[in-house]
Amino acid sequence: MLCSTVLSSAQQFSVDVLNYTVLSADDLTVSVSGHAENLPDELVIPSTVTYEGTEYTVTELGRTSLMNTSITGIVLPSTLTKLGYGCLRNSKITSITLPSSVSTIDSYAMSLCILTSIIIEDGDQPISIYPYSLPFDDYYLYLGRNPLYYNSDGELADPYWDETPFSMSSGLKDLEIGPEVTEFPAESFLNSPYLESVVIQPGKLKSISSRLFSQNKKFKEVVLPETLTEIESSAFNGCIALTGITIPNSVTTLGASAFNGCTSLKYASLPSDIETIPTQLFYKCNLSSIVIPGDVSSIGYNAFVGCPLAEIRCQPIVPPSVDVYTFNDYSNPYDYSGTLYVREGCEEAYRTAKVWKNFADIQTTDIFTSVDGIRADDGPVRVYNLNGACVMEGEASTIGSLSAGIYIVERSTGETSKIIIR
Repeated sequence: MLCSTVLSSAQQFSVDVLNYTVLSADDLTVSVSGHAENLPDELVIPSTVTYEGTEYTVTELGRTSLMNTSITGIVLPSTLTKLGYGCLRNSKITSITLPSSVSTIDSYAMSLCILTSIIIEDGDQPISIYPYSLPFDDYYLYLGRNPLYYNSDGELADPYWDETPFSMSSGLKDLEIGPEVTEFPAESFLNSPYLESVVIQPGKLKSISSRLFSQNKKFKEVVLPETLTEIESSAFNGCIALTGITIPNSVTTLGASAFNGCTSLKYASLPSDIETIPTQLFYKCNLSSIVIPGDVSSIGYNAFVGCPLAEIRCQPIVPPSVDVYTFNDYSNPYDYSGTLYVREGCEEAYRTAKVWKNFADIQTTDIFTSVDGIRADDGPVRVYNLNGACVMEGEASTIGSLSAGIYIVERSTGETSKIIIR
């Protein structure tokens, strides 16, 4: 049974356990402005409320309206457009789903909450996010719409001067980007101190913008979709915990220094249609092997400087143009101790090509799918993806049926190898 009470102003009233303030008498919209003393653990915000025979639509959680409450769960209506300043601050909710109607998350809206999961539902309208509106402790975020960032003055944030909601002060740990997201403001996740993993669903996002995930010290895992076409400069620069990257074959453009300084990066798979490996792409990474795709015609300076490359598998028939400092810096420019594998019939071209001729050990091979080499007669194997999940169990001869990516192969003898499937 609904119970309604008039508060001190004709523009305010209460229904059941919530207080409301009329936002527009013409549009018949209200915000939640307060609450009764005793709230249920699971609070359901209605889409409409009726007072004195008039039905109002609930469009906002008003300023500090549910702050410091003991509610552990909340259900928001599809009519809601705004989470107001501090509206849920320091409440006990552990998860929240923002419907596609929500267009604004105001400052401190969810700060000091113990949220572990935030879902911003898919939609084609952007969502505006204000400073310190998100939790400080570890949480998972599903982001289904383009974000816009505003500073404390209510102006669009300048990424070079203003912190984004996800940098420095946010507890974002795991991020999933939905298929409707098309772009991010520059440096959106720069210096996000707790960010560890990112999954990007196949969809409308075509480019990882410059410095988008740069300088995240705990960032160790990313899943990129086959719908991606570009990774811009310094996109993952300085992600020192990242250990492996599979760049989808859909990517045709890589920016300079995209993985510069990823000092734990041990394996990387380059896209098959890439034509240029840019400057400092894997500068000071920990790669021990790399496959150069067949369409590559040039490799920039410092692209692999600092990598302990023991093996390079170069697919191009014509040796790509390289700089004298592509593989080694000025302090040790003549160290070409790794083994260079080239296609049958191409050995002479590499032995006489600038820089390539400095490799003392140049060998020919027709195996370009494997980092360590898996033979068809190796017998039964188990194949694991980089997340540790077994994706295939059977004869080694069937490995070629796997989709493109990097895998770990375990032989029946217990010996393991890394392979790249293209």
